[in-house]
Amino acid sequence: MVEAYPAPPEVILGDDFESGIGDWTTGSDGAGDDTAWELGPPLAVGPVAANSGDNCFGTNLDDDYG
Repeated sequence: MVEAYPAPPEVILGDDFESGIGDWTTGSDGAGDDTAWELGPPLAVGPVAANSGDNCFGTNLDDDYG
């Protein structure tokens, strides 16, 4: 018996941020309050883990929004 499986998705942009910010930038469109993006390990509510490695980009990585 042979089973067929769909091909894994192709990664278009990928970075585990373990070496820092690299060439990535953050910004705002000016339509509202500026949001401060942070690079680091998630420590509280929100993403419970980075996709790979320890670091991710997020807002308020070390506190919940409550």
